[in-house]
Amino acid sequence: MIHRLQRYCFCALLVCSFLFAACAAKRIQIVPSKVSQVEVSIVALEQLTSGHMVVAVGLMAEKLPFVVDTGASITVITPATRKMLGLDEDSDQKLNIMGPGGQLQRTNLQVIDRLALGKTEHIDLQAVEMDLPQVKNKEGKPIAGILGQNFFMQHDLVIDFSNMQLEIHPKGTFAKDSEDLKEYTAVSFRLAAENMLFSAKV
Repeated sequence: MIHRLQRYCFCALLVCSFLFAACAAKRIQIVPSKVSQVEVSIVALEQLTSGHMVVAVGLMAEKLPFVVDTGASITVITPATRKMLGLDEDSDQKLNIMGPGGQLQRTNLQVIDRLALGKTEHIDLQAVEMDLPQVKNKEGKPIAGILGQNFFMQHDLVIDFSNMQLEIHPKGTFAKDSEDLKEYTAVSFRLAAENMLFSAKV
């Protein structure tokens, strides 16, 4: 994890928190989606009054607001988004989801055929279904979902707060492309039970 001033760069993984997924009964494997990306993609960030950062995600020729949450272990779609995508209400695969407030709920594991963010496209991206009434856009309408780690882990990312934009680099290329990498500070972390942990002095 790397940061400089108001520009935060996260190679392969990011940090935040919204929910995590735990497999129910038998182990369900989270399968990486197929990624189509040949160049860096720059996407505008919008900050909601709730403080959440939102990007416009392309689904079925529509641009829908998704929260950027690098602590969510898997991408989330709302029931309304699932209906728009034409996905079955009842899936063969189920996950236990620990959502905001620590409430455990059992939900469907879905597969999104195509999801685009800027010039980057994910094919067969796994997502869970969960209602998100507590997060609304500036017009007071519910958001469409949350982009989680199974999306972000396949890229090197720069969250640029000063310019309110998200840079999506092909995975493993940011350190090679950056000319001023020496000005950044690297912070080591480890994964434990799908959570990212690092040490800090307080």
